[in-house]
Amino acid sequence: MTDTAPSAQPSDDSARRHHLDMIQRVVERLAGNSAQIKNWAIAILAALLLFSRTATEGDERASVGFAMLTLTLVFWGLDRYYLKQERLFRCLYDRVRQTDPDLVDYSMDVSEFQKSVGGIRLLASVSLLPFYITLVMLCVLYIIVS
Repeated sequence: MTDTAPSAQPSDDSARRHHLDMIQRVVERLAGNSAQIKNWAIAILAALLLFSRTATEGDERASVGFAMLTLTLVFWGLDRYYLKQERLFRCLYDRVRQTDPDLVDYSMDVSEFQKSVGGIRLLASVSLLPFYITLVMLCVLYIIVS
């Protein structure tokens, strides 16, 4: 006679893996956006620098320098936004990773992690501060020299 008792089967983990995959793709896009912001910052600042070479008066050059500085600060803030979003989705990834596979709801809501991820502190993160401080110092140096 054969034993027909149900065997213990592992729970289906494919839903959780799919959800983690979705979150990972979002994180990758956000990281790519951050890199693109840095590329655009360099390209636009270089274009403004070349444009300022055609300016004849010192006041015009200083104005271009202030525009460069303003754009640098705007790019820094935008890059901080993408970094914050990336960290929020990493927190969501960790929560989903630890969730019971039967309770996966495919939620992409990251609002519960807002307080745990720094806001303005992210401006001083290792991935942003050296890059943008260098650009700010170069802009200030350009304003002083012109």
